[in-house]
Amino acid sequence: MKAGVIGLTKSVSKEAGRFGVTVNAVVPGLTLTPTIEHAMADKYKEKIIQDTPLNRAGQPHEIATVIAFLASDDASFVSGAAIPVSGGWDG
Repeated sequence: MKAGVIGLTKSVSKEAGRFGVTVNAVVPGLTLTPTIEHAMADKYKEKIIQDTPLNRAGQPHEIATVIAFLASDDASFVSGAAIPVSGGWDG
């Protein structure tokens, strides 16, 4: 699925660029949302954390700050990018 989203992002970016529209994807790793914290079994969370170079799960605000950047004028020349916010995990 990740490859499909990245391909779609690049394709739509090429089409939308002529209208001044930027299109990007944020690719999060394990993020400690309430659903993950309460519904995911600890053994699965621990395995992903072990496989993550930064050796921890992300916090929702860490994903949100990347999205806020992409929505800002500071990212006006960023398009067609898939930005991993994953602590280095490539799942």
